[in-house]
Amino acid sequence: MDKTKSVLKQYENKNNLKTRMNIHEMYSTNKQGFMNWIFEKYQLEKNFKILELGCGDSTIWKNHIDKCEIKYSLTLSDISPGMIQSSKINLANKKNIDYKIIDIQNIPYDDNTFDIVIANMMLYHVPDINLGLKEVNRVLKPNGTFYCATFGEKNVVSYINNVAKIKILNEMSNKFTLKNGNMILSPFFNCIQKDIYNDSLNINDLSHLIDYLKSFSEFSKLSHNELNNIVILLKEEFDKNDGILNIPKEYGIFIAKEKL
Repeated sequence: MDKTKSVLKQYENKNNLKTRMNIHEMYSTNKQGFMNWIFEKYQLEKNFKILELGCGDSTIWKNHIDKCEIKYSLTLSDISPGMIQSSKINLANKKNIDYKIIDIQNIPYDDNTFDIVIANMMLYHVPDINLGLKEVNRVLKPNGTFYCATFGEKNVVSYINNVAKIKILNEMSNKFTLKNGNMILSPFFNCIQKDIYNDSLNINDLSHLIDYLKSFSEFSKLSHNELNNIVILLKEEFDKNDGILNIPKEYGIFIAKEKL
């Protein structure tokens, strides 16, 4: 299965996304919330034209609906029709919002169209990231801003891989992270700012971590014995730490301006 088909399968509806978001909502030590923190970074001005790529179910906009009352035009897009449908449900009857199925590698808008382009927690999914960023650069106005949140080298997936001694979870690859993001963005933007969101997970119910694991397509490819072994190893780590798993989280956002 190629990269695009794999992403479409993972996000054909909001269930897997919601499972992954739930564990962060329930167990994050930073109670501000990553999505709230991201939204505060946006510099939204009246009459701005905004494009979000990979919008998911648009929970971030739903949770800040009071801050986006017909001040600007917003286009929410995703490669998955299921995510677009979930966005429409979340933002029912909200005016001044367009919904589009868009592949970041082929954005169907003219040059210099948008004041802001957003691509949070999705660039690592893009088969040709340079092509995607070239398209972002093209549709962004000369004085526009590109926001792209991502994770660092330490995250839930790397933790599970380490404890369970597996490498099956590779969807969150190191293709675009806080470590290499600046280098990847630098051919397209002259001014790149990186802001870090300080957080971790304190998980006291192992079943929720197992549910998180099950949300990945790779999980279904494992044999029964392999699955049992992963659960056993996680349970051993859980018991060894008195029923609390502290998992480091490296999350942040790049704010890129002055397109090249």
